[in-house]
Amino acid sequence: MQNKDHGEINIKRILAGLFCAVLLLSIMLISRKTAVKTDHSNPSADASAVPSEESISTTLPDSTSSPIVSPIYAKQSYAPIEIDNSSNFNSGWALITGNANATASFAYDDIQTDVINSGSSITDIQLYREGIPFIKGNTYTLTFYGSSSISRTITVSIKNNDTSIKSQTCTLSSDSNSYSVEFEMTADTTWNGHVEFDFGNDGNSDAASEHTIELSGIRITPSSWNYGVKANQIGYLSNDEKRCTFAYDAGDVFDVINADTGEVVYSGAIKGKSVDDDTGETDCWGDFTNVTTPGTYLIRSQIGVSSYTFAIGNQVYDQLSSSLLKMLSLQRCGQNLDASWAGSLSHDECHTSSATIYRTTDTRDVTGGWHDAGDYGRYIKTGSKAVNDLLFAYLYNTSSISDQNNSVQSGNGTSDLLDEARYELEWMLKMQDSDGGVFNKVLTANIAETILPEQDNQPLYILETETTATADFGGTMAVAAIAYKSVDPDFADKCLSASIKAETYLNSNTTLYDKRNPSDINGGEYLDNTDSDGRFYTEIALWVATGDSSYLESAKNIYQSDTTAVQGISWSNNGGYGRYLYLMQPDAQAADSKFYDEMLSSLTSDADLILGLINSSGYNASIDTYVWGSNGSVSDNGVLLTMAYDATGKQEYRQAAIEQVSYIFGRNSLDMSFVSGFGSKYPKNVHSRIAQVKGVILPGALVGGPDASREDPVTQSLAADTANAKVYSDSFESYSTNEISIYWNASLIHLLTKIR
Repeated sequence: MQNKDHGEINIKRILAGLFCAVLLLSIMLISRKTAVKTDHSNPSADASAVPSEESISTTLPDSTSSPIVSPIYAKQSYAPIEIDNSSNFNSGWALITGNANATASFAYDDIQTDVINSGSSITDIQLYREGIPFIKGNTYTLTFYGSSSISRTITVSIKNNDTSIKSQTCTLSSDSNSYSVEFEMTADTTWNGHVEFDFGNDGNSDAASEHTIELSGIRITPSSWNYGVKANQIGYLSNDEKRCTFAYDAGDVFDVINADTGEVVYSGAIKGKSVDDDTGETDCWGDFTNVTTPGTYLIRSQIGVSSYTFAIGNQVYDQLSSSLLKMLSLQRCGQNLDASWAGSLSHDECHTSSATIYRTTDTRDVTGGWHDAGDYGRYIKTGSKAVNDLLFAYLYNTSSISDQNNSVQSGNGTSDLLDEARYELEWMLKMQDSDGGVFNKVLTANIAETILPEQDNQPLYILETETTATADFGGTMAVAAIAYKSVDPDFADKCLSASIKAETYLNSNTTLYDKRNPSDINGGEYLDNTDSDGRFYTEIALWVATGDSSYLESAKNIYQSDTTAVQGISWSNNGGYGRYLYLMQPDAQAADSKFYDEMLSSLTSDADLILGLINSSGYNASIDTYVWGSNGSVSDNGVLLTMAYDATGKQEYRQAAIEQVSYIFGRNSLDMSFVSGFGSKYPKNVHSRIAQVKGVILPGALVGGPDASREDPVTQSLAADTANAKVYSDSFESYSTNEISIYWNASLIHLLTKIR
């Protein structure tokens, strides 16, 4: 990670509301030690106030074979309905008359022209469309169905601005017949091609009488398609809403085509035209929800623009989820990643020497964990965030990722999801000091050059304990205790003990402590301006893990002091995990109906703020500010929407979450899947030192995405008028847009688990 702070979007005010869900846990009380209040100016004050590990009861509730987080009601898919192809539709075709009189009515795939007076020449009535791309060297076929209430001729004219390319006469009758006009673009490429149907006087006396001309199925087919229809390049679940976006003018109608047979299986309207300042585009969209048959498809528009192929089915994300998880395994530090598993990304164990606590002579073993991003630093805040998402995904669906995903520990009888989370958790446990406080990071004085991790032999430093890091750690460890209880009770007890020690430390250190890196340490900072969110999360998670009501009372007190503490699921604001966990408890409402209503209201309020962003975007994207890690924020917002769905059952929240998945996988202004190795167009030069040295693609890695702040030399060299949503480069040197990160990947795993 090249910059000091990922600058992630503050999403404290954007969450969402969805279906009622419940946490199926049996609750058992444990004894809780009361912390002794101390001098809060020193974050490590009075370690003697912390109970010893032996004195802490770590009895967890009995485990259950049922999913830990499961909706009360059956999850509903999007109910296919008759799609509205008329509302919010405006045709791009226009009718003009000279010495004539005619009117036209426009449907998305049918134009009816009533000729009252045909004038004196064939061009006195013109039905035309501009803004059509004609690419030099392409051949084009214009096809349509036409009929006229009287027998007459019309002229079809193809133009490049005012220069004629092709003109052809067609004879219409009362029967609807098919017609075609072929032409080759020999001139330079134009984006303002012109197609014109001339309905004026054709020299036949009958044409002077009133009559009606109807054209339908107008299509322009190029020999080589322009890929400009933005769709989810991975695919869509069969029974969910399906949308695509058309940048600029793509015509009035689009066709969904079976890629294997060439059959048009659905045609719909291109509608909802709006100007999007962030993309610099005028965008429209199409709905093809009712295409549900599993298969491979593509979308082609009326005037020669196509999408990449995509799948429809119920398993479209299965391989993807496994690869997203394997990317985390490939980020493992301190382990020999053998070629038999890691392939071309194999490397020897790294960073195995003892680390020195900064400005002391004390050393300790802090081996393990994940390299945070494209560099080799390891951080509690981002590690906690990543583990949170993996654990919540597992608790929501314990079988979402099996034990057979070609991961490092596949085949050991435990979900690969839990195996991977545990690798980070084991490292996090090493980062807790004897007083319960948690060191915030381990890294070298300088970010490593572009070398393999085992070649980075700089001394390792552990930076001091922080209340922010400790609070993040506390909540994550309590949830880990829940998740691992039925898998490894001893490890679950160890996590619970660590969480209780962290909570006790926080009670003895109530003043926020979050420290910048020393001037001689160059690495990620992840500065946080509050710890109340982590404190709230820790108290709620301990209440769920133990049943001790005093933890719940502490959480309520934190909320009363800071109502924003319950929001967000980012690395910097994680109180939303606690809010969701509370709402999912079967006894939450009974425990305190007022507090329950406040949590639910907070969640739905945030959900509606997200929906406002989504509904104002031509891509249904949940952001309007593009900063470092914008794709991670999109994924987080999607997760928050699913949380709201679980709490309310409102289908619109789940559908909005699905649109965030589509944005990440190609329905965006760059027409790009932001996960390496997946989709038709994806990043190939991600900011990963290992991948760069090896000269290979790191598969299954979600990159940061557009960053309008231009925080690297590559994006700074882009044209000044580049739209905010397009400030991105598939370059190793563009670390602010093309870096990878453990917590972006984990968030996407969580999101995919929730929508599947």
